[in-house]
Amino acid sequence: MMLSLEERPRKFSDVIGNEVKLEGFKKMSKTLKFPNVMFFVGDTGSGKTTTALIIASLLTGKNNLVNPDGTQDPNPEDSSYKAIVAENWGAQDVYFYVADKMTPQDIEQINVVCSSGSLFGGSNSRKVIIIDEAQNLKKNAKGLTLTFLEQKRFITSGVHVILCTMEPEAFDKATLDRGQVYEFRAPSPTNIGNFLFAYLEKNGLVDTLPQEFVVDGLVVLRDNCNGSLRKALQDLQRCLADELFTTEKILSELAYISVEALGNDLTNLMDRKPEALIRIARYFREDHVNMMHGALADAYFYRATGRSREGWRSGSSRIMSTHPALPELLAIFDDVFRSRGPYFRPDILLYRFSKFILDGPSGLTQAPPPPSPPGLPRRRG
Repeated sequence: MMLSLEERPRKFSDVIGNEVKLEGFKKMSKTLKFPNVMFFVGDTGSGKTTTALIIASLLTGKNNLVNPDGTQDPNPEDSSYKAIVAENWGAQDVYFYVADKMTPQDIEQINVVCSSGSLFGGSNSRKVIIIDEAQNLKKNAKGLTLTFLEQKRFITSGVHVILCTMEPEAFDKATLDRGQVYEFRAPSPTNIGNFLFAYLEKNGLVDTLPQEFVVDGLVVLRDNCNGSLRKALQDLQRCLADELFTTEKILSELAYISVEALGNDLTNLMDRKPEALIRIARYFREDHVNMMHGALADAYFYRATGRSREGWRSGSSRIMSTHPALPELLAIFDDVFRSRGPYFRPDILLYRFSKFILDGPSGLTQAPPPPSPPGLPRRRG
């Protein structure tokens, strides 16, 4: 199992960062009176999905653990808790979707849950629907989902809807006003470093690993994760597996996937340099592709408004925003993201990048409008 999933916090007290919001959720846990519609807004790795799953576990749990102060924690022995950890969605009235992988069947499932209760006969009256990466909701799915939010029937049936998104601007104000909006910020470097050290300590690795790694290596991981605990854990797992214990080895193997390096790679790609494609192919994983797409989208936003949505990307945004090939490369990402199935296909993007380099400038100066919805939906694999 990926370390980032294995070490995912399962109760509010284990989540790092966003202390004020978490204190509010802890107070709500006393009565389980959470808002029926919540928008969790923030960058990747800031704790949106983790917090949503903790709330879902509490709302659908049958035997939550009650702390001395009256707050509640999920019970590891509860069937709902076990189903969430195993990602057995729907079995215990928790329905989890990734927006750009939703099918018409998923939309119908949401409709049934909101209308008449659980599809799977769970014994708890509360039901939780979580839509991750909600900014990627396709037009038909977005319309139907937001229609449900306008109706009061799902509130009386005990349904809670949580939409996690990195881009609140994907929803208009009227939509956001239908629920409570919570903004999540990336945990501090100190919090991330402490979390990594606590993991090593918990597993008895502090005294067995080289001290250079424990002292200096964790600092490198902390400073190169761009505020994402998920990425820090992924990099830690790779260091432990490949024995990257010296600062030199860590920097040579991991630093090339930092945000600054991604910005340089994207700029070189827009310059149509083949060596950029070779470098990108080395680290081409879904989370890095999402970072690249986000950086391009932010650069295009900066090009149009003169403002950057993410402070840690603002430097790259200013550089890339003036590049004449930005619209064309962003259009490639958008096209592949819209047409991809439920599985990540790096070969398709690498092919499109190769064609982009070989074909030369296309004359595209602005991103194309979204295409019309396809006639037939793509089936889940």
